[in-house]
Amino acid sequence: MRARATERWQALVAYQMDKAYAFTTPAYRAVTSFERDRARYGSAAQWLGAEVIRVNCEPEKCTARVRIDVKPIVPGFGGKTTLSTHADEIWLLVDGQWWLHREL
Repeated sequence: MRARATERWQALVAYQMDKAYAFTTPAYRAVTSFERDRARYGSAAQWLGAEVIRVNCEPEKCTARVRIDVKPIVPGFGGKTTLSTHADEIWLLVDGQWWLHREL
């Protein structure tokens, strides 16, 4: 599961949004188009890197804590500041594969 979370974030950092979308659950993709999913992401920051730093799992559900490094692209930051934040992601085991859970 850690490897899939890492691959997804590598795709996001490389701005391969279609590849990142492919990691979402089949149920999510059945009701949410790529274009709609892509619109969830803003343009106020550029992802510089990400690292899965911790994974806590149950039999069919894992929570991945991800450290994300970004460069703000907003007035006042001058594009020189790098910030780090963390996000928790839920991953579900569906038909033998781990998928990122998104709220519908």
